[in-house]
Amino acid sequence: MFMEEIMKIHTEFREEVSTLHQIIKDLQADEARAVDDFLWEIEQYLEGVNVMDDAS
Repeated sequence: MFMEEIMKIHTEFREEVSTLHQIIKDLQADEARAVDDFLWEIEQYLEGVNVMDDAS
């Protein structure tokens, strides 16, 4: 009985940890996408006001 409870808790804990790992990956992907979108918007704005890159 005791070992069954331990195994049940272990399984539930493993599932929760797996879910948390997936949530973290999803959040990281969302943040990366948000940064990429922001940089694209800044680039579009700067092109719109004719700011040129000194390197080109």
